[in-house]
This record gives sequence, structure tokens and C-alpha cells, in this order.
Amino acid sequence: MFCEIDPGNINYSVHSGYGGLNCYYGPCAGLITVKGMVVAKVADEDVVSLKRLGAAVWNAYYITHTPIKMVLRRVG
Repeated sequence: MFCEIDPGNINYSVHSGYGGLNCYYGPCAGLITVKGMVVAKVADEDVVSLKRLGAAVWNAYYITHTPIKMVLRRVG
């Protein structure tokens, strides 16, 4: 369930033949099932920033309808 995944976890799942990475940045109120497994985790010291950025992406997509650019990189 989405509501049971800790912020900072990243999972890979396939929906309707399309695969993708999902990054969890905060609690979810919906009872939605997750198909896939956790494949990565955001460093504990970066979870606070992830929550802030996740909220900014949500607002840009659903409220202001403005594009937002995200750059992800692998460390280590």
C-alpha cells in the first residue's frame, strides 16, 4: 500500500506495460496498492529536502500547471 511506504523509498513498478520509478516524499491517504519493490532509498539527511521538493512538484503539476525541472544524479 502507498500509505505504508516510508518517505525516501524509491520503487520500480510496471503499470500497463510501462515501467517507472516512484519516489515517495510524504504520506498518502489513499488505499492504493503498490506493485513492485523498493530498489533505492534517499539518504536520511536528504529526506527533509525530498519532502519539500515533492510538495513543490505536486503544486506545480496540480495547482499552478507550470513546468518544473528536476535533475537526479547517482552518488557513490
